[in-house]
Amino acid sequence: MQISSLKRQAKDSLDGFWFRTIGIVILSGIIQFIVRSGLSVLAGTVTNEGIIFNPIKLDLDSSIIVEIFSMLFNMVLGYGITVYFIRLTRGENPGVKELFYYFASGRKSIKVIITQVLVTIFTILWSILSIIPWIVKGYSFITIILTLVLIIPGIIKGIAYMLTPYIIYDNPEISPLQAITLSRRMMDGYKWKAFLIVLSFIGWFLLVCFTFLLAALFVAPYYTTTHAEFYNEVKNTYENKE
Repeated sequence: MQISSLKRQAKDSLDGFWFRTIGIVILSGIIQFIVRSGLSVLAGTVTNEGIIFNPIKLDLDSSIIVEIFSMLFNMVLGYGITVYFIRLTRGENPGVKELFYYFASGRKSIKVIITQVLVTIFTILWSILSIIPWIVKGYSFITIILTLVLIIPGIIKGIAYMLTPYIIYDNPEISPLQAITLSRRMMDGYKWKAFLIVLSFIGWFLLVCFTFLLAALFVAPYYTTTHAEFYNEVKNTYENKE
């Protein structure tokens, strides 16, 4: 599996769909903004010389509530974006409806949220190893080195779980834990390749920064489609081994 080949396949999949995928990127951003703004208004965090209204009477800070619900919404929408791009790579002519794929039923939405929360928790637990040197030895040069070394397990696990959204789509009958476990198994021997794919986009990421995020309209579809192509390749190889 060559990275250049995956990128070429991604460009082939995007051929004739560039404007549509750019539109999907813009639309998803608009949807997230509208939802977050709406939640802010409902929580009474939008002010105009004071709070407009606050119908939600909770002891917790309303901004925390907004962040939590925004995060949960973005999880479900993000998995919908995955559906769009995986269908694109399979020549299925996806549309806007794919963004709302997991909003079709409460069960689908809850499953996605549980899955992503578990992925986040597992990744964080492995990353916690990096703070152990600070607890044991405090600030020192050795502590910094040990911290950098112990961050690696969290990165590795994050990469190991990266196929989970695709697996949830292809295998709707399996549980969140089964999807995470399958991702870890499928990524065995491919984690370094996945890391190199990310590194291969460093130049594009810098371009995004230099253009004040404008280039992201092009880079985001290219990057996401390349990862979808990567999943297809890993999936085919894994299934042929079974």
